[in-house]
Amino acid sequence: MYSPIRILFICLFLIFYCRSTATDSTTITKRTPVQTIWDIPHTTPWEKWMWIHRSIAYVITKERNPDFDTNYIKSYYDHLLITLPVTSQFLQFSLTDPKSGNTLTFSPNMESELGVSVSSRWASFIVNTGVKLYSSDAANIAETRYQDYQLNLYERKFTTDMFFQSYKGFYIKNSGSYNLVNEHPQALRTDVEAVNMGASTYYITNYRQFSYKNSFAFVEQQKKSAGSLLIGVYYSYFQASGNPVLVSASFRTSFDSLSYISKSSHPKLRVKLWLHLYICIFEKMLCHRIVGSGRGCAAFVL
Repeated sequence: MYSPIRILFICLFLIFYCRSTATDSTTITKRTPVQTIWDIPHTTPWEKWMWIHRSIAYVITKERNPDFDTNYIKSYYDHLLITLPVTSQFLQFSLTDPKSGNTLTFSPNMESELGVSVSSRWASFIVNTGVKLYSSDAANIAETRYQDYQLNLYERKFTTDMFFQSYKGFYIKNSGSYNLVNEHPQALRTDVEAVNMGASTYYITNYRQFSYKNSFAFVEQQKKSAGSLLIGVYYSYFQASGNPVLVSASFRTSFDSLSYISKSSHPKLRVKLWLHLYICIFEKMLCHRIVGSGRGCAAFVL
C-alpha cells in the first residue's frame, strides 16, 4: 500500500514530466533585426517610454564599420584602458618691465603625484591618487591652492581639448637674481592669484591612416608610418592679480613705476597648422615628431 504522501508525489512528478515533454505548437514570431532606432518597438505607452533609453543604448553599442584603414591602425575600442601617469599641476607666468628688461617669474609650489588615467572610445581623463612623488623646496614653506581640470575629446576627424586652471599662492622663482633686503630667499607671494582657461579644436586631414589617439588616448595603435596635417583654432584667457600689486616692495627699485599693476588679463586667439608624423621602426618602435606654426591676435588688459 502506498501512503497518500507518496501518491501525491508521484502525481506531481507525472504532471511536471508531461508538461516538460509536451510539444508547444504555438507559432513563434521572429522579430526582424534592428537596423535603425525606428525598428525598436514603440507602440504601447511603456514601449514609447523605454524607446528613448533603448535608442540611446542602440546608438552607443551598435556595430560600426571601421572608418579607418586597418592596415595602418589597430583599434582597442572594446577595451577600457587604465594607465598610471605622473601628473604635475603647473601654471607659471612672468612679468617683464619693458623699460629695464627685468623679469619676475611667478611659480607655484609644484608637486608631482601618481595619477590614474582612464581612456575610452571618445574621451580620457586623469584622477590624482594623492600619492606625492616630488615637491619643490617652496612646497615645504608655503602652499599653493589650485583647481586644475582638463578634458580631451578624441574623434576620428576632430580632436578637442579644454582646460581650466585656478591657482593662488606663488613664489618668485628668479628672486636670487636681485639683491633683496628683509625678504625671504624665495620671495613668497601667497596673495597672488592666476586663472588660465582655454579650448582648442583641430581637424585631422589624414584621419584614415593617422591615429591621433595613439599618442594621447592609447585606445588605438599605429601599425605603420604615417603623417597628417592638423588645422584648427586655439583660444585662451589668462588673468593674474596681486594685493596690492604684482611687483612687491622689495623689487620696485628694479622696475619702472608703470609695472606696478594689481591685475592683468591676456586673451589670445590663434589659427594653427601642425604636421604630426609617426615613424615606425622595425614594426616594434614608434617615434613621433610634431612641427607647427600659428598666426593670431592677442591683447593685454591692465
